[in-house]
Amino acid sequence: MEYEYPADEFDEPNDSVLPAGVHRRPLPAWRNWLPLLLIVVIVPALAWGALALFKVAGGTNSSVATSIATKMASNKTTAKAKASASATPKSNATVVTTQAPTQAPTQAPTPTPTPTQSIDHTVGITVHNGTNTAGLAARAGSTLEGAGFTAVTVSPGVYSEATPTDSTVYYASEDQEPVAKAVAKELGISNVELSAEQASSNPIVVVLRS
Repeated sequence: MEYEYPADEFDEPNDSVLPAGVHRRPLPAWRNWLPLLLIVVIVPALAWGALALFKVAGGTNSSVATSIATKMASNKTTAKAKASASATPKSNATVVTTQAPTQAPTQAPTPTPTPTQSIDHTVGITVHNGTNTAGLAARAGSTLEGAGFTAVTVSPGVYSEATPTDSTVYYASEDQEPVAKAVAKELGISNVELSAEQASSNPIVVVLRS
């Protein structure tokens, strides 16, 4: 049997009891380059992967750090806003205004009423009809009685004296003037005269003219 391998020390006869070596197949040439190939290809690949992983981890950490920083800044801004709101006085606070004391309106003095003279409705009164109108004196007497006068006398017939020419109320004394004016007011007479001669029959004498 022919061997494909050249003769070497293992082909020599061996007197030893130990087993002789055997021929081994030579290693291919590419296997000698395999370690170098692994170093050239795999090591850079591992380095690139480690670098990429570091970048990803760094980016993630940076994003997390940025997020945390942003959140802290937001919290700080919110805290400042709350502190500012607490320090700012509320707009609806009660504003105390001092008003000048108002002066009481000045009241005009109340005029003192002029004391009215009391009318003696019991004074005697005589009424004369100096017209041609029948019953005129009686009607005037009724008007005076309706006003409260209690001593009214109506003279019968027509008054024959020439004076007075206008309806007139005569009174005998100055103290009877208030009564004379009251009688003239009730009968609508404007002439009131002091005459003891004309008022001889009663303190008050009324002469009616048309």
